[in-house]
Amino acid sequence: MARLGIPWALTAGFDLAFLHQLVAALEGAPLEQRPCTALPFRKVGLRRISEDCEEWLRSVYLLLIEQKVEDDHLDGGGLKARLAERVVRSRVAEAKSHLRRSDAVPSGLAELSVEQKRLEQSPGLPVERYGLPTTKLFGEIFSQLAGLTGRPADVVALRRLGQGLGMAVYLKDGLEDRQRDRRSGSFNAVEEDPRGLDDRTAARILRREVSRAQAGLRELSLGEDGAVLESILGGLVPQEKSETPRRFKKSNRGICEALLCEPLMYCSAEICVNSCAVCPCDCCVFAANEKNSSATSPPIERGRRLSCPACDTTLLEQAYHNVVLDECPACHGVWMDKGELETVCSTHPPKRLLEKRPPTKLPLRPEGTRPCPICSEIMTGTLVKGVHLDLCPVCEGLWLDQGELNGLL
Repeated sequence: MARLGIPWALTAGFDLAFLHQLVAALEGAPLEQRPCTALPFRKVGLRRISEDCEEWLRSVYLLLIEQKVEDDHLDGGGLKARLAERVVRSRVAEAKSHLRRSDAVPSGLAELSVEQKRLEQSPGLPVERYGLPTTKLFGEIFSQLAGLTGRPADVVALRRLGQGLGMAVYLKDGLEDRQRDRRSGSFNAVEEDPRGLDDRTAARILRREVSRAQAGLRELSLGEDGAVLESILGGLVPQEKSETPRRFKKSNRGICEALLCEPLMYCSAEICVNSCAVCPCDCCVFAANEKNSSATSPPIERGRRLSCPACDTTLLEQAYHNVVLDECPACHGVWMDKGELETVCSTHPPKRLLEKRPPTKLPLRPEGTRPCPICSEIMTGTLVKGVHLDLCPVCEGLWLDQGELNGLL
């Protein structure tokens, strides 16, 4: 940013710093000791990314600044907002030209502030719905790094990382501004949520989205760089004094705290079945349910673990006839790849898919904001025989919440 002039360097925020650190890790950029931009007499650690990535990152960030300024103007920012618009406009034209030449304009970026304002005029939506434009935009921006850094196989992991970070940043802003917006009567997405979110519940939703971003980051296998970035993401979550039930064995607390997951249920040994499916016992609730169905066999490994689109718990794979169903041990929904629903409905589904079980206490993502477990594209609501399901427009897989399979049958 300093190439545009020293004042521009001072606009750098969390999202730009994180993106730069991520690009440096993806490219394996070495650490150098160079003069600080703001204090040239002081040498600091610096990692220089490639020229193409630097130009792309600067251009994208300028467009993000433009959207922020435009949003302030739409909110009635007055003279200050108009002056900022004039200053930014002089630099944005060049940035847009560069992104068009490289065919790397993130879709939805130019309409972000207008779409956000349109949503804010619809009161009573879940906070995830208000944050959806930012979530999708960050997912698109991060996924472009797969091509820029020569890692096309990482496009889904990068999209997942970006989506989780986008929603986390949006939600964190809402939490931090909640009291101020309440006093001034300004719009606040956390306040508008019809679920009546208290700070603790909102923090749990924030933790869920950070966990989603961290999962995408882990899939990139960045070694020490990945650990640093994961720690930075963890810093977005406000720390509470104690979130672990007294029944939870102290010897196992480290597992769940390290993975940012919630103790969901207990087996006879009082060991947590946590949201990352890392259960050190063999008598958990899910394992016990297997005894009720003779049509199933032990879990089958088939590559990357999938995450629940509703609560972000790791899905458990179970073979059933000729298909592998991905079931959520927390909210008890099920993911079915294209064609699997027909197979299940034409036979006798496992009893555990039909019985009603207590879901996780964590608020679920509302329909229309859920990411596909396979490709991370946001799924759309669809009506099948009078039942609302979540459909991925790319993979054509389906997500069924608990009870929806009963409705279909």
